Amino acid sequence: MRLPMSPTDSMFLLGETREHPMHVGGLVVFEPPEGRTASDLRQMFVDAIARSDGEDAAPLWRKRAVRSLATFGQWAWEDDPSFDLEYHVRFTALPSPGSTTELRELVSRLHAPLLDRTRACGRCI
Repeated sequence: MRLPMSPTDSMFLLGETREHPMHVGGLVVFEPPEGRTASDLRQMFVDAIARSDGEDAAPLWRKRAVRSLATFGQWAWEDDPSFDLEYHVRFTALPSPGSTTELRELVSRLHAPLLDRTRACGRCI
């Protein structure tokens, strides 16, 4: 089922160019509680995204952007039948001790490329 995309989301997609990427990302630093490891944190996030009914992820995470004749050229959201949680949720760590500068460089490198719209939707126009 396709759902209309908000004007704000649509403007980000319409305004994006190679020279002006419009995707937004964030960085959150977590420390495991005492007696726990980084792997425990990873599992906690995967569990939070995953559904209790055995699906890969909750419906909110399974949406992809589409734009076609069926949407009259407007951007919309639809369920992605080939959604791959492992592709979208990635965990990265710096070698110890890892400085704030190294962390900023890593985040900058990861967010520099444009998002792959062909991965999101093979029918986008």
